[in-house]
Amino acid sequence: MTTAFLDPNLNNTSLWFTNDFNFINDGIRQPNAVNEGASAVEASKNDDNENQEYRMETFSITGQRITQIKIWTYGGILTVDADVNIYFNGWQTPQDLNLPVPTSQAWTSNTFTVESTTQSHIDGLLLRFTSPTMEIANQILIHAVYAEVTYEVATVGPTNLSKWNGINTEDLAKWNGINWSDLVKYNGID
Repeated sequence: MTTAFLDPNLNNTSLWFTNDFNFINDGIRQPNAVNEGASAVEASKNDDNENQEYRMETFSITGQRITQIKIWTYGGILTVDADVNIYFNGWQTPQDLNLPVPTSQAWTSNTFTVESTTQSHIDGLLLRFTSPTMEIANQILIHAVYAEVTYEVATVGPTNLSKWNGINTEDLAKWNGINWSDLVKYNGID
């Protein structure tokens, strides 16, 4: 298995209080520390149930099969957490972001199991954060985010060879009803 790291490279929506992708695409990878004093993406009291989306970088998957996308997020919350989701050949099932309270900001990860050999699926990768109903004193801060894409060499051809041209493979042990081992002699010739 091989991995590729993709950062946000464009806002797909711009709804949260601060939302610029440049605030979270700094190339920092876990477990490295993030400068918490730097700019961050923020959802606050007026961002009820809003989707903040980012387009992600891409790479060539020719001859490869993507098996998993893990979203790494560094940040924290005051009282309520957000959801995270990805668009990869359709929206996946949203997951709790599970950010800690701001006094202990940290890296968290969310894993999405996917499977594709199609270039347009990775080219169209979107990242979505959804804020809950925000209370007056709530805040969601995200300082860094990236996608860790796991892929492998794609398998060519069928992986289940229980049948070949509609014939059970165990039946192919014989030719015209004769065991292959009995065909060692042909017309009496070894």
